Amino acid sequence: MNQMLGLMQQFMSLLSSQIPSGRRGFCQLPQQPNFGAPGQFGGGQFGNPGLSNFCGGSPNLNINLNGLPPNANVNINIGGQQQNCPPAHCGGQFQQMQCGGRNGQLKQDGKGKPISYTTRGGYQVTVNKHDISIKDPNGNEVKHHGDPHENLNGKHIKDWKGKQRSVVLGDGTKITMSADGPHGVTQHTSIYDGRQNVQIANGQNQIEHHSLNGFDTMAREFAQFDGETAMFTSNQQGDGMYYNVYNEAANGAITYGMDWLGQASGGKVHDMYDDPRLKNT
Repeated sequence: MNQMLGLMQQFMSLLSSQIPSGRRGFCQLPQQPNFGAPGQFGGGQFGNPGLSNFCGGSPNLNINLNGLPPNANVNINIGGQQQNCPPAHCGGQFQQMQCGGRNGQLKQDGKGKPISYTTRGGYQVTVNKHDISIKDPNGNEVKHHGDPHENLNGKHIKDWKGKQRSVVLGDGTKITMSADGPHGVTQHTSIYDGRQNVQIANGQNQIEHHSLNGFDTMAREFAQFDGETAMFTSNQQGDGMYYNVYNEAANGAITYGMDWLGQASGGKVHDMYDDPRLKNT
C-alpha cells in the first residue's frame, strides 16, 4: 500500500507539471507515452476518437504496480492531453519553441486599460472591452467585435451562431468567448495556454483570475463548453488560415465538421464562408 501511495504521489506531481488544458486540443500525441520503466508508469494508452489529426476525447492511463495482485491496476481518466503542442505539420524548431516550458506573458498598463496576452507561440491576444483581437506571428488578425462579428484582416467573414465561441491557435492556445447571445456583446473571455489560464471580464477590462496551476487551468477549461470552435493558424507560406472544426453544446455534446471561413494571403483576404444572414459575406 505504501508503494502504491508513493507512486500515486509521483504520478500526481507529474500531472501537475505536464498536463495543461485542452481536452479537445489539436496536437499529435504518442499512442503509447512512456512514463518510466515497467512497475512505475507503464502501459499508457491515449485514445483518439476524434478526427485523425486531432487528439481529444477521454484518454486513459493504466498504472501497473509491481508486487501487487493483478487486479491492483489503477485506471485514471485524465480527460486531456499530455502536452499542449502545435499541430503536427509544424516544423521541429517551432515544436521545440512551444513545448520548451516557457509561459505566455500577460500585461495590463492600468485598471480598465486594454489587456494583452502573448502566447508561448507568439500570438498576440488583445482584449479591449467587447473587442477581441488575435494576431498570429505573421501579423494576420482575427477580430471578434460588436454583437459579435468576426473579421479576418479587416474583412467581415461571419457573425456568431450562438452565445459561446472558441478559437484554437496554431500553438495550442484556446480562447473561449461568451456573449449574452448570438447578437449580444462579448462579456467574458478565457485564455488557456498550456498550464496557464486567464479569465477576463470584458465590460470592465478586468482580469478576474490568472493562474499558472495546471489543475486549476484544466478544471476551468473542463467546466466551460466551447461552443462553435475554429482554428486560427498559418501555413508554411505565412498565410492566415481560419476554419471551423467542431461545435460543443452546453450539454457537452460535440459535433465535428470542418468548414473553411477565410484565408489571408499576399495582402488579400479570401472569404470562403457564405453567411446567409449577411449580404457582404
